[in-house]
Amino acid sequence: MKVVFLDRDGTIIKDYPEFQWPDVHGPKCLAGSRNGMKQLCALE
Repeated sequence: MKVVFLDRDGTIIKDYPEFQWPDVHGPKCLAGSRNGMKQLCALE
């Protein structure tokens, strides 16, 4: 079994300063993060 650990904030989704988090209504994926995760899932 292979395992990959990814940091979410600033790696997969946009990171915000602490004071802005209450106003965030949904994650915004960073450019290329979805494609990168698809490529990781396809690895054997």
